[in-house]
Amino acid sequence: PMISDMFLSLQNMRPIPHSIMPWKLKLKNTTDLFPGFVCAFNITELAANGKPVFNDPELAIAKIARMYGQFIIHKWYPFKFGMHQVGSNRTKSIYMNEILSIRTGLQKLRLKGPVHLISNV
Repeated sequence: PMISDMFLSLQNMRPIPHSIMPWKLKLKNTTDLFPGFVCAFNITELAANGKPVFNDPELAIAKIARMYGQFIIHKWYPFKFGMHQVGSNRTKSIYMNEILSIRTGLQKLRLKGPVHLISNV
C-alpha cells in the first residue's frame, strides 16, 4: 500500500477530519524519515455526539494505520486542570501527547505526558 492510498483512506474515514496534513517522523541518530499524516478534529463537533471525545477518531485512525503498516499513533489534545486563581474564569491547560502503539508486540512504546502549557485568557 502506498502513502497516497493512506491519505485517501483518511479523507474517507468517519468522523471526517477537519484537516489532514503530511508529516514525517525522524528518529534520533538516523537520517531515515517515516512518512505519515496529522489529522485534526474539531473537539466541539466530536463532543456533540455524546461519546468520549476521541473514541471514534482513534478507532478509525488505528484501523487505517494497521492497514498501511504503521506502528504508532501520536495523539495531541488539550487538557484543562484548574483555574489560574480562585474566582477567575481563566483556566490552566496543557497540551498532552499520547503515543499509542497499534501493534501487540510494541505496547511498551505507549507514553503519555504534557508537552506545552497553554495560557488561556
